[in-house]
Amino acid sequence: MQLQKNKRRKVIELRKKDLYEAHIAYKQKTPARTVNLIIERAGLSRAKDIAPPGDPPQQCEHDDPGDMICGEAIGCEPT
Repeated sequence: MQLQKNKRRKVIELRKKDLYEAHIAYKQKTPARTVNLIIERAGLSRAKDIAPPGDPPQQCEHDDPGDMICGEAIGCEPT
């Protein structure tokens, strides 16, 4: 029983480090389905569950709409 708790704790810890289920299963020598169940029960099955919310998208404004500008030059990514 203690071994299973340690294994669950390790799987959850690895998932929080943003590793995929298949990679965790390989590293822990555990069936992928078992890893999947542990992750689902812990509520970490989606990437958004483990990633902190990001900054809102950056808005780029330009004086003359329609002009071609390089988004990278002003620190914006094209939308």
